[in-house]
Amino acid sequence: MGLRKTIKGIWSKIKTFVTNLWSDVNKMADKLCPIAINVVDAIKTVNSSASGDVIELIISKLIPGSADDAIISLVRKWLTENLPKIATDLKIVNSISKIKDKNEQLKAICNAINVSNDETKNVIYHTLASKILEVLSDGKITWGEAVMLSQYYYDNKDKL
Repeated sequence: MGLRKTIKGIWSKIKTFVTNLWSDVNKMADKLCPIAINVVDAIKTVNSSASGDVIELIISKLIPGSADDAIISLVRKWLTENLPKIATDLKIVNSISKIKDKNEQLKAICNAINVSNDETKNVIYHTLASKILEVLSDGKITWGEAVMLSQYYYDNKDKL
């Protein structure tokens, strides 16, 4: 009976933590998501337009040699590959922040994670595991320690 009570207590702490965390994120998302989405959309527009080419031309004229060409090429490639994903993620966060019912928000969060790419899922799960570890330690473990410990445990769980 003691173990069951302990697990219920831990689960209650996790549920409260996630709900409070999302509430704080919600407030920030309401303010910051529209701004972030507009910035990403603007960068996408510049990246795929003639003005992006003009910016590249100016940069290439300002920086002598071929280093600027390599940098511009890498940045353009990264933007082309990642901006659509970033914009989609921001729009999902923004739409979830508009849901008022906490249980529906949690469902929407789980659904958003499920449809995310593997890299995004890994970041989310790693961050969540670290934050849960930090909270469950009642201040005995810092955020940085929680990140390292959760990564170490994940990397070595089959050996432990």
